[in-house]
Amino acid sequence: MRKHFGWKDPDEIFNRVLQHTASFTSLAEERKMLEFSAQSASSSAVQDFIANHPDQEQGLVDIIRRANALDVVLNENPPSEDTDLLEVCKRFNISWPEMQVYKDIPNCQPLKPHQIADLGIIFNKLDSIGHVLLCNERGLGKTKVFAAMVECRARDIEAKAAADPDGDQAVYFPTLVVNPVSTIHQTHAEFKQNFPGLNVLLYYVTKSQARQFGDGNILEKGEFLGFLQKLSPTNPKSGRTVILTTYSTLHRREITTVEQRFVFEDREQSGPPPKRQKTEKNTVSNAAYVASSEDEADDPDDDEMAQQRSARKDTKRIRTYYKGGPELKGKRLEPLTQGDEKTPDGILVEYRLQNEDLGKIRWGFLIVDEAHTARKVSGVYSQIFKLLDWRNLI
Repeated sequence: MRKHFGWKDPDEIFNRVLQHTASFTSLAEERKMLEFSAQSASSSAVQDFIANHPDQEQGLVDIIRRANALDVVLNENPPSEDTDLLEVCKRFNISWPEMQVYKDIPNCQPLKPHQIADLGIIFNKLDSIGHVLLCNERGLGKTKVFAAMVECRARDIEAKAAADPDGDQAVYFPTLVVNPVSTIHQTHAEFKQNFPGLNVLLYYVTKSQARQFGDGNILEKGEFLGFLQKLSPTNPKSGRTVILTTYSTLHRREITTVEQRFVFEDREQSGPPPKRQKTEKNTVSNAAYVASSEDEADDPDDDEMAQQRSARKDTKRIRTYYKGGPELKGKRLEPLTQGDEKTPDGILVEYRLQNEDLGKIRWGFLIVDEAHTARKVSGVYSQIFKLLDWRNLI
């Protein structure tokens, strides 16, 4: 039936989904996973299921392992419920009990107790796992927390360097904060008002529009890379440098989209073609097509969808594939040149940096606000972050 109607094998679809999701099993300790699997397998419910479905035993074991790995990765170091606020303040030289990040600078709002606790939890995660998922409810001050995190990281590195001047040389990297258009004004205002120790710059709009941001420092496209290349990893000022930008700004100014028509080298000669999951109208020539723009978009989601809906007038539809996608794993592609009359099997889309030197810039923190904006694995925003070099993802 599947062959007649061109339906895909559900197992094949499931395997593709697995390749798109994070492999938590690779992060958990194998011995602990085996112990958990053995304990789970002794459950009467599991044994009853295996007795009734012996052919699905391995699938059940895999599900148990993945569930355990997810719990281990997210909860092996659970957030402390009794964080010692005084110890956190001492570590990062925050005044107590005032909880002021900058003791001698007036008009800076102090942190709240739960924000001090968040800092302690975040640095515990950074020391153990290296990355942080900050999921506080709206209104609890996440922006202030990750701004304080940048200042505290700089202080931490400086303190360790001062305590051991003969040790390894301290290294300082700038921070990149990526916002939706709707929140970048608020984020910029928070940094500028309450964190004067940080050098905050905007990679967004143009200098003629600086008044919208209280005459904030704005880097334009021609200045962005040059400014970053001048930052020294041995200068503490680099660790206090923060670039605020938006998803759409990075996309429009720094990313090139390359589209190339192709055929599979081992094309199936019989049977109906598989049901296409996504299609594009057919007007791109067989030669590689490169698209880039510096226009700003009001909404990053609309920006990506607008690109995917770009006008292609021909009625014939061709499936779009993305470089590195699991559906191309193990398959050999033959690119089609200009004038080639072969009917293409698909369009290969690849996202590249317009200037590869940007990929050589090391960021200490990549802070992604409203990260669900980049939820699409093959989408341009998700791909942008893969092209950048960062140490810790927040």
